[in-house]
Amino acid sequence: MKEYDWERLYKKAEKFMETVGGHNFCVQTDTQMEVRGEPFVYVIFAKRDNYLAIMQLEANEHCWKTTGFRRDGKIYCRYKLRINSLKTEE
Repeated sequence: MKEYDWERLYKKAEKFMETVGGHNFCVQTDTQMEVRGEPFVYVIFAKRDNYLAIMQLEANEHCWKTTGFRRDGKIYCRYKLRINSLKTEE
């Protein structure tokens, strides 16, 4: 695996999620993933009150929905972001 500045990538993911309107999201800093030389970052957020963010993530070709889960009566969405391809201001 290539060496990446993961802290910078996690901050970039946070900024991206703020721009798409995500509320109460969590960037998974314990997961580091690389596919074909591209780093991926996972984000998790509750489905409720995040429909705008879900629609924007679904429309973005650099974001993929992965398996979600249910905890404490809430449904959570998990997305994989190809972080270097996203348009964010650094």
